[in-house]
Amino acid sequence: MAIEHLVPVSKELREYAEAQPMGTIGRSIQFLQDAEIPEFAEIKFALITVDEVRGVKQSTTPPNPDLARKGLYELYEGNWSHAIMDLGHLEAGNELSDTYYAIGALQSWLRSEKVIPIILGGGQDLTYALYRHYDNSSYMVNVTSVDTHLDLAQGESSIHSRNYVNSMIIQEPYNLYNYTCLGYQTFHNAQDELALLDQLMFDGLRLGKLKSDVTLVEPYLRDSDIVSIDLDCLAAGSVGAMGLQLDKERSVHTSNPNGLDSMELCSIARYAGISDRVGTFYVASMKGENPIEASLISQLIWYFMEGVEHRTNEYPVDISDHFVQHIVQFVDSDLKFYRSKVSGRWWVEIPFAFESHTKLKRHTLVPCSQAEYDLAVSGTYPDRYLRARSKNEI
Repeated sequence: MAIEHLVPVSKELREYAEAQPMGTIGRSIQFLQDAEIPEFAEIKFALITVDEVRGVKQSTTPPNPDLARKGLYELYEGNWSHAIMDLGHLEAGNELSDTYYAIGALQSWLRSEKVIPIILGGGQDLTYALYRHYDNSSYMVNVTSVDTHLDLAQGESSIHSRNYVNSMIIQEPYNLYNYTCLGYQTFHNAQDELALLDQLMFDGLRLGKLKSDVTLVEPYLRDSDIVSIDLDCLAAGSVGAMGLQLDKERSVHTSNPNGLDSMELCSIARYAGISDRVGTFYVASMKGENPIEASLISQLIWYFMEGVEHRTNEYPVDISDHFVQHIVQFVDSDLKFYRSKVSGRWWVEIPFAFESHTKLKRHTLVPCSQAEYDLAVSGTYPDRYLRARSKNEI
């Protein structure tokens, strides 16, 4: 079973959790016990750490997750109805492929139990393993990465943290419907990567645009199954202000002067939680040697869990009485927008050209914003609509 791959947290950590004040996560969190299959009746989240770094493009050492665990145990709970279990640590396998298999098997097991895995640790290439274990889903998969890089690097056959998205695209079975990269920076990506993102009609939100309005990430996250955050997306100013120790062996992008700050990253984590569709939350590139980094990671988890508590259960979208239809007329077609009376969020309908594709619905409802509806009213097709329509017509 998948549980056999896990090492439960130490007695010291369990005692540390129990010593926290009433009302904190440490006093309510449950733990995996040796050789026991856990009961998930009241559990919504499962925390797993992993030390696999062989797929990291730059040389690095495995992270120590204990500081992040302690940081999480110290936080007070929100007004939550959901509980979390700490399943412990996944050690790296004999081969990188062994770790891929193990982390994917754990994710599949948790999803079958309707538990959301929250995974901390290794290289972002593990996102590929998480994606691969959605192969038996009845729908195609959307993956969102928060990263400086698009991770579409060309020219190497082996999977690593800078090219893992290519394997999602070219390896069967083909289940990737959309890939989104939030916060990428053009000068950190080769032109062939940028061209491939556009050619495949994937989505990218540049750092400058994201920082101008962090709410722009919400429609992308609303339509995601897997959200993967690379902590190296943080700006050096933000990292320096938090007192993080930069690893000289890592790439220069670790000390990148431009990037997201910690508040923006926590906002993204909350939007990921609010998404009714997100079923896996992964935080990659943890260094695990500094208490301030641990505090940030624990707060990312907190905000994700807080977001889940505010889900409105609007996925799959059921166009019913609590949706208002808005029709925008164009010369060649009508655009149908839907606004939820419950959440105020918007969707646009994309007619689907083929009936034979069993993993896509007859009409796809794509999340969008009111600004995109307003753009359509002014007579311009939103880019998100055009990309989705072209993709469905292939």
